[in-house]
Amino acid sequence: MVKLLVISRLKCVRNIIIHKLYQLKGVPKSTYIQRLSIVSRDLSIGSHSFIAPFCNIGAGVEIGNYVMMASHSKIVGGDHRMDIVGCPMIFSGRDELKITRIEDDVWIGAGVTILSGVTVGFGSIIGAGAVVTENIEPFSINVGVPSRKVANRFSDEEDKINHMSRLKNHEFSVSYAKKRYRA
Repeated sequence: MVKLLVISRLKCVRNIIIHKLYQLKGVPKSTYIQRLSIVSRDLSIGSHSFIAPFCNIGAGVEIGNYVMMASHSKIVGGDHRMDIVGCPMIFSGRDELKITRIEDDVWIGAGVTILSGVTVGFGSIIGAGAVVTENIEPFSINVGVPSRKVANRFSDEEDKINHMSRLKNHEFSVSYAKKRYRA
């Protein structure tokens, strides 16, 4: 019991240091960003989300609650302009920044690239190595380059509605989930 308490305290202290290091404001303490990730200062992220090491999150990104982002994943910011005649692309500036949204309860696999301006729907899963170029439907499972829907996370519409309402109302036990999936 004492060992668990010490580990919990160390994680809290480490999390505070990470938040100060990245100069993140308004990021909940329950959100865990592992070191060696590059995160834009304007990141907006919900509670109980997890960013694994070696992730790169560009500007203009909004991430919801309970999101898991595996290592080496990227959410890419705006692109350079390439339509100015006689001007090298490096000097042509960038397009207007589009907001990228990752809704609640999303699992982003390892090595995923999400392009600017995309919305990843509630409860969806993106398989490892996918490149997301278009909006993702809620509760869908997507894989490939470019990503494409291969399945639904839940087959029954009622299950989707129940899942969403339980998450929105926090009607689940975090301690139960930790015990159940620890093995």
